[in-house]
Amino acid sequence: MKARIKLLIILTVLAVIAGCAKPKPEAIGSFNAVFAFVDPQEADLLKEPLELAIEHPIKTPRPEKLFRIIWGDTNTFEDATRHHIVLIAASIKSPGWWGAFVRRNLDKKAYEGVKKGQFNVFRKKDPWARNQILIILTARNTDELRAFILTNMDLIFEMINNYCNEQVSKWLFGKYQGKGE
Repeated sequence: MKARIKLLIILTVLAVIAGCAKPKPEAIGSFNAVFAFVDPQEADLLKEPLELAIEHPIKTPRPEKLFRIIWGDTNTFEDATRHHIVLIAASIKSPGWWGAFVRRNLDKKAYEGVKKGQFNVFRKKDPWARNQILIILTARNTDELRAFILTNMDLIFEMINNYCNEQVSKWLFGKYQGKGE
């Protein structure tokens, strides 16, 4: 009997502790802002292809882009993790912080797939905030990563655009004050 009571107390305490865990905050900011991070050693080869893939011009009386890239570094990363779209592009051989980030965040199977040239893009939902997307672009080396971006610009754009459309749709047709729009 005493063992059951102790077990019940322990389970109750664990349930209370689990219930007190801080939930992820809601992602903030504009749906057309892409917070992008590349290592300085690879920036010259990767920034232009990423801009071509993501910053599609739209025809308006004044030139505009559908998405805008906000380039960040390790100092601005914490702020970026609160926003809707985060993109990290680094080869697994990159000696910089983002290369290390990619190597740390790929499981063994994914890492081996990148080393064999099988995988280049990874997408994760809600890594730091709710309604957020993290896109990791990687390859064996910088030249292969640049080539992947240039040959898969539509794929990269569609991942971001589809996510954005899904979020805007949720916002437009979701419930506000208990009513659907």
